[in-house]
Amino acid sequence: MIVPDLLEQNITLIDVGAVGNPPKHWLPLKEHIDLIGFEPNPKHCSILNSSNCEYSTAQFLPYAIGECDEEKIFHLTKYHECCSILEPNSEWLDRFEYGDFFKVEEQLNIKTKPLDGISEIQEKSIDAIKIDAQGYELPILIGARNILDEVFLLEVETGLHKNYINETTFEEISYFLKELNFMCMEIKQQPAQKRSNLASSWSISKGQAMACESIWVKDLRKFTKTDLKKINRNKLLSILSLGWLFNFSDLCLEILEIAEISSLLDEKEKRILKTEEYWLKSEKEIKDYPLLTRILCYGSYLIPTPNRRDLANLLPKLMKKPNFLKEIFENT
Repeated sequence: MIVPDLLEQNITLIDVGAVGNPPKHWLPLKEHIDLIGFEPNPKHCSILNSSNCEYSTAQFLPYAIGECDEEKIFHLTKYHECCSILEPNSEWLDRFEYGDFFKVEEQLNIKTKPLDGISEIQEKSIDAIKIDAQGYELPILIGARNILDEVFLLEVETGLHKNYINETTFEEISYFLKELNFMCMEIKQQPAQKRSNLASSWSISKGQAMACESIWVKDLRKFTKTDLKKINRNKLLSILSLGWLFNFSDLCLEILEIAEISSLLDEKEKRILKTEEYWLKSEKEIKDYPLLTRILCYGSYLIPTPNRRDLANLLPKLMKKPNFLKEIFENT
């Protein structure tokens, strides 16, 4: 038995910047998640809805998410994952090797909607939000103020510099979320980028951190008794399961010290949650990775150890490069 086995209903996750199947760190909880994703392109949205998504349930809605109902220009860039409502900051980006990825090839007129204004999710209890919006994260969060009142966990990708004009960076996101009683639990730096000069080919050249992914949770210890009474048993079990997913067991045990929270569990459940084994992940977790990933992982054991070390050093550099196969298939 593990913590998510206590769940009596699924966790509801909103994914802004959805790509369909869960990223690998969400895989252990995928069977307990009801996903609501957004894809403004009707054709792509239809494909996502008809795809065999790995979550328990998945619904993709054809909306572009923003701060309010308004018309915006969407910038389609050379590299698909750099597309954004914001215009790329070419003066800054051209200093780096990967600046060409952000070259705008087409512009589309779109209409944005705030999360708080989407009727399909008005009656749902949202547990977590995942946002990857290429610099447009803060307007999306501002347009979700009501939903954020009930959300426990946020996963947000943000720039550390203004890679787009008027981009909201990590510092700005941080200030906004702390005002709403969120606290940062984890920061993962994305691969650094090198400048477009001679040193870009040097192995000792480190490059510069450009963006990060951060995990935020509500600090329930700061809640008033009135706010704590709004947390029911289902919400608590969702909180504990999200804590299990991200290895925040120490935080979860601290939460269970709150009398109003602890009273939602019976004595047997409290004993279970104080046992380390219930917070562990299964050893078969690698089976949840895509087949190609597993083949490459196991295949690496056939490579001599010195070459495996070379491969480990090379992989971060390869991660910076666009997926040329994806580009080919998307254009066919």
